[in-house]
Amino acid sequence: MNNWIIGFYSNSRGDELVQNFIRNQDKQTRSKISRNIDLVSKYGPDLGMPHSRYMGDEIYELRIRGKNEVRIFYIAVITNLEVIFIHAL
Repeated sequence: MNNWIIGFYSNSRGDELVQNFIRNQDKQTRSKISRNIDLVSKYGPDLGMPHSRYMGDEIYELRIRGKNEVRIFYIAVITNLEVIFIHAL
């Protein structure tokens, strides 16, 4: 099984909004996010529930459960085996 390439969106000013969001989380939440991103790296858009959900229009939601409920949205570029994280809340 090929691993998916993980990328993070940065805006025209070079701000890395998703990475900054992750850095601002507590240690336990960052650890959960990291484990879930590793799963995305392994399975891509086929990860599925309860970790990931297809939202429509080629957008997926990475679902982090715990004290802090986190959602990180991503797109998958199938031809390049690339996942790009685009937004977090």
